[in-house]
Amino acid sequence: MSGDSTISKESIGNGDSLYVFNKTISIEKQEVGDKLSIDDIHKHFSQTVDDVAIEDNEVEEMIGFDPVGIDPIEKIIPSEVGIISLDNIEPQTTDPYLFSSIYPGVVDLPDGTHDIPGFDLEPVTNEFSFDDFSEADFESGVLTITLVNGLVIPLGDVVVGLKTASGDDIPGASTTVNGPIDPETSGSGTLDLTGVDLPGDIIVEVTGNSPGGSGIPIDDDADSSSFSVEIAGSDLEVISATAKIPQQTISETGTIELEPDSNKVLVATILEGSMVIEVDNHMAVSSMLYLSVPSIQTVDGAEFQTSINITGNTIDIQGQTDISGYSLVMSSVDDQSVNYEYDVLTVDTGDELVTIAAEDSIIVSIRVQGPDTGEDLTFSYFEGMVAPQDLGFDGSMEIESDSEILEADLSGGNLIISINNPVNTLDGGAPEAGIMVGQILDTNDQPLEISTGPMVGEMEPQSIDLSGYRILLPRDDQNLYYTAGVTTAYEIGSYSLLDSVQVDILVTGLVFNTVRGYFSQDAMVDS
Repeated sequence: MSGDSTISKESIGNGDSLYVFNKTISIEKQEVGDKLSIDDIHKHFSQTVDDVAIEDNEVEEMIGFDPVGIDPIEKIIPSEVGIISLDNIEPQTTDPYLFSSIYPGVVDLPDGTHDIPGFDLEPVTNEFSFDDFSEADFESGVLTITLVNGLVIPLGDVVVGLKTASGDDIPGASTTVNGPIDPETSGSGTLDLTGVDLPGDIIVEVTGNSPGGSGIPIDDDADSSSFSVEIAGSDLEVISATAKIPQQTISETGTIELEPDSNKVLVATILEGSMVIEVDNHMAVSSMLYLSVPSIQTVDGAEFQTSINITGNTIDIQGQTDISGYSLVMSSVDDQSVNYEYDVLTVDTGDELVTIAAEDSIIVSIRVQGPDTGEDLTFSYFEGMVAPQDLGFDGSMEIESDSEILEADLSGGNLIISINNPVNTLDGGAPEAGIMVGQILDTNDQPLEISTGPMVGEMEPQSIDLSGYRILLPRDDQNLYYTAGVTTAYEIGSYSLLDSVQVDILVTGLVFNTVRGYFSQDAMVDS
């Protein structure tokens, strides 16, 4: 048998045409005796490019940002108590100093009126105890020494000196009360306590003189007349003391510099995090810590505040606050620091004497971290500069057809890119994608490439007319493969980091000029 075949172009009207494959087979007449006769057999088949179809194909890619965060923020702040303020000393009076002790000769005078010549006072002493401290090393302060004269004679200049309980002079602890001090009056002098180390139990010694007097009545009442010394204190500040310690305030204000990081925060909502405050109290007094961090704001927009009760002479005191959902706020991308301020208010010791020194300290550690120790602080929303991320993706779209296509020239069809990016609400820092489909070639045999531009919000679909392109596929791999390079710009932007960028790729309505490949029998038309 032999046959002829042709491919012809046949008009179908309206200026359109089809390529038609024709094959004619002729079978020569065969005779078997005169019993069987078979006429010639003619069979006609045809196939057109319209009989080759590819289903529309769509894929969806979801692009999620890598976690955006910063290293834990931490600072250890030692604070010394510093100069300690004591309450003023209310006036306290010594025991009386008798006339007979400063002028022993008065006991030898009979009752009556006498002239008392001027004389130097015999040194007289009395023990005295301060109620407010048992020992104090003064930085500054003033003792007001008042001599109350209950004698029958006036006093001249009087020196009041303070001694230890064992009788040793206390350096710097003396003052002069200028006379005359007439009977039933008083005179005062001041003692500067700067640099004076004063015990609580002292001896008050009085020396000086008296101008005497004429016609002084002498009797038993005169013999027992006396003067006393009244001591009061004000503006008392000590370097150290065992004393009744009123409330002291230790105040600190400062900043914590963030570790160098490519992520630069303006405003960021913390996904998971905690504020950890640790305190070592090297003071005998208990206190309260009141901490404020303006750079961290609550969900209501108020600055972060917390307080911790601190027991005296105790370390490893800890307070922890869940700050998930709080905001970290910076003044600019060039100033990446957290502002803080705190006050430590010591507890008034009341009547209890407590030992305290200026070098006593309280050590406060402020740490802002992820949910666990050492973990980064991560964010759900971020406004600022995010370190560039490579968010590229790739995939494939299966050619769904009854035929196996090797090569096809396209006369129609579209590739449509639809993008919805709820991550970026502003153009700044928005990602851009370059998508390439390697099996769709242009007239220069270059792969189809599409640039999305900045992807922000829900964008208008981007449609690429595939007329004039061609598809080139191996028989054993009927897939279109796409790759996308997605990069972010390193500039100030806003990011909703729990959302994802949705990219839909749709290939639709493909129409062919010519097709080369392997076609299914269903595409053959019998006539």
